[in-house]
Amino acid sequence: MLLVKKHLLLLLLFISSIQFCLGQLSWSGGTTPLQTQGGTILINLTGTPLAGATGTLYAHTGVTLNGTLWQNTIGTWGNNATQPTLTKLATDQYQLVITPSVMGYYEVTTGSIAMISIVVRNAAGDVKTADMFLNVVPFDLNLISPTAGSTIFRTSGSVSVTA
Repeated sequence: MLLVKKHLLLLLLFISSIQFCLGQLSWSGGTTPLQTQGGTILINLTGTPLAGATGTLYAHTGVTLNGTLWQNTIGTWGNNATQPTLTKLATDQYQLVITPSVMGYYEVTTGSIAMISIVVRNAAGDVKTADMFLNVVPFDLNLISPTAGSTIFRTSGSVSVTA
């Protein structure tokens, strides 16, 4: 019985630590923006190969456009002049400001953006995180009947419709 408890404890510790091994992305304020809105991405590098990094860090970043990963990437891998520089907030905590909108930042003129893709790297490009992804809301659906503008549904929600 003691052996089972020990294995169960180890399994729980392993599962709870997985999130820290991959890094974490989130939207500042906790609200996922529409692709037509901007926002600030918070990046937690705890447990990644870049944990404790002291130099400048860069983002290799693109979007999932019309279902295809890594489209409209900014710059080329390892080019510090063309890839976004991250702003350090605290140890292992960084941010990337997406402005004026997700579409504008990634120079997307048409299509549906579902996610932002990011790999964080050091200046030399020899230390990096795994691929990280953060959702974006492609569009809102605004129903105008029975009352104009009374109901708004985000694509990430669900709605039951009966006729």
